Amino acid sequence: MTLLDIRNVSKTFFTERSLFRNRTGALRAVSNVSLTLKKGKVLGIVGESGSGKSTLGKMVCRLLQPDEGDVLIEGKNIAAYSRRDLSRKVQMVFQDPYASLNPKLPLRIILQEAAYHLTGRQRSQAISDILSLVGLSDKVLSAYPHQFSGGQRQRIALARALLQGGVELDRARVLAQSALPLLERRGFVYSRERELLAKALREHAAGASSDTVGRASP
Repeated sequence: MTLLDIRNVSKTFFTERSLFRNRTGALRAVSNVSLTLKKGKVLGIVGESGSGKSTLGKMVCRLLQPDEGDVLIEGKNIAAYSRRDLSRKVQMVFQDPYASLNPKLPLRIILQEAAYHLTGRQRSQAISDILSLVGLSDKVLSAYPHQFSGGQRQRIALARALLQGGVELDRARVLAQSALPLLERRGFVYSRERELLAKALREHAAGASSDTVGRASP
């Protein structure tokens, strides 16, 4: 099954005219890119800074519209999804976890907002299960983002993305693992996270897909 299908996607950015320049500049960020991601697979997109990785990722999340081409998720063009439905299909886990967490909200509210599609006991159980998966206890639900270490905040970011997508727990184990290599390269994932999620991946080796974006080092 093909979960993500990118077909001949291109994106160009134009600079505005200045007082002393009449010509509008153009930057071709993504040019005629096609790729597919099948169920149970992990896809890495690696390139130098400015090569268009983030632009491509933003088009997959519909944060940017492609000038040409199509992006399909499970055979359906992303333009046909509502914002809420698309958020159940695609989630980002940022390399800087603190910047993506609301500093005014305790962890309980952050995760409850991500699990909006669940109610009552079902939501509480899902939050508890996902926290256990990423190596955190229910006891930290009243804490605020600044009270966590960098590694803990990264685990929270993973947990939130998995809750938002409504991913079943067994599939969540595999999805969580796929984010590790690049996060580790940036120094945000530490030994405990590696051990927890690598163990989970060994136990549940199929049934989910993800893509990762990384910058090439010289």
